[in-house]
Amino acid sequence: MKIPSILFALTIVISSCGQGPEKEEEMEMAVPFTDTAIPAEVAPAPAPPPEPVNWSYSESKDEMTGNVMYFAECSSTNSIQQDFPYEGDTRLAIIVREKNNRNAVLLAINKGQFMSSYSNDVRIKFDDKELRSYGYSTPDDGTSGLIFLEGASGLIKKLKTAKTLKIQPGIYQAGTAVFDFDVAGLEWKH
Repeated sequence: MKIPSILFALTIVISSCGQGPEKEEEMEMAVPFTDTAIPAEVAPAPAPPPEPVNWSYSESKDEMTGNVMYFAECSSTNSIQQDFPYEGDTRLAIIVREKNNRNAVLLAINKGQFMSSYSNDVRIKFDDKELRSYGYSTPDDGTSGLIFLEGASGLIKKLKTAKTLKIQPGIYQAGTAVFDFDVAGLEWKH
């Protein structure tokens, strides 16, 4: 007689386990389990995309005097092609330098020479601002792939807030070319 009562008890337990909501209101209140049911504090927030690193920073110590020079450099995002003897990708770099407590802004070309003319100027445009000409001087040692722009403090101030830059220097046997830069993020405290 124990067997029929055990079977009867099991039948009641099994039939009550499978019962769902009896009324339509109870069915609407039932929440299915999905991935979105995980609380926000459990799911990690997506990481913001990394800021582009447009500038490289370096320093150089003069072994004789112990003075340190600081540099920030940004390379053009485009290049030009030149004829012999400068064939291949020619890029321009803008360099901010602090030497002996004085700032300077330089342009350096990796192949070729800047064209010296009677005006010695370079055309520069920050973001969508007005185009301006900046005078320049050449290094004392006669290096032809490097020039010093005039108005360094004003240029540095603009570089700190600008996102893009266009520079049009004269290049020997290549004429004038426009080089594009992504200059956002300059950190200069010198």
